Amino acid sequence: MRRNPTADLSTLRFRAKDLLPTTTLLLYGQDNTLLKKSLQSIQRQQGVILDCLLLADDPHFEPGDLPLKHWPERFNLRVLRPSIPCGKSRLVNLALPHISGQNALVLQAGDRFERREIALMEKKLAQAPPRTLGVYGNLELWDHTPQGDRVTRTVTGADTRSKTRFLSHFKKDHRIAPPLLPAKFLKKTGYPTEYPSEGFLLADAAFTLSLLRSGSLAYHPDLCIRRYTDCELALFQKEDERRILNVLLRKTAKDLSLPPL
Repeated sequence: MRRNPTADLSTLRFRAKDLLPTTTLLLYGQDNTLLKKSLQSIQRQQGVILDCLLLADDPHFEPGDLPLKHWPERFNLRVLRPSIPCGKSRLVNLALPHISGQNALVLQAGDRFERREIALMEKKLAQAPPRTLGVYGNLELWDHTPQGDRVTRTVTGADTRSKTRFLSHFKKDHRIAPPLLPAKFLKKTGYPTEYPSEGFLLADAAFTLSLLRSGSLAYHPDLCIRRYTDCELALFQKEDERRILNVLLRKTAKDLSLPPL
């Protein structure tokens, strides 16, 4: 019988006491090299007050050589470790009570962005029409090469106001850039765990599809997050993921009373 995981929270860097975070970043991963790349990108962010929460899916995770020496005083940095490895969905849900920002953004270790990207996402969300749950942009996939990092392809998004069109788009490529959401909504809904992969595969896909029942996501092509393909799943996992995705797509279409895909 599987145990329910618990989590231990510790603080690596405190922010100035008189500054309230505008956005909480939940950064999921285990690899210190990829975490370092994301943290370097996060600490360069301008025009925002951030609360960064590392979701280390390893009970024995150690921060090691993470770049903390020049961590901005206006940014908080904490790490959440589970009692047992539990997958992205469950670890995000364990982190929900600890979100202190007005908005929330769930990232993967290695994700990077421009200096004012989070501030721009916050602006787009503040200006979004009613029933907009979140905003997102393109997802650039990058590779390591002997000549340096290079982009391999760009996964574009789609407006979710047309549910049928979005599901057709999502079936072709189930990845999208992670959306920035109001923290209160993420706390209310959480990441779904009642699907075949039990939180280990397709956590982001299942979460995106669950959002369609409550409102819409606004796609802005001027927003962009870069992700390393080193984080891609092994071939057999990709095949499992594709089968699970088809189940999720059919279930979502049925829940929304849409024609079968």
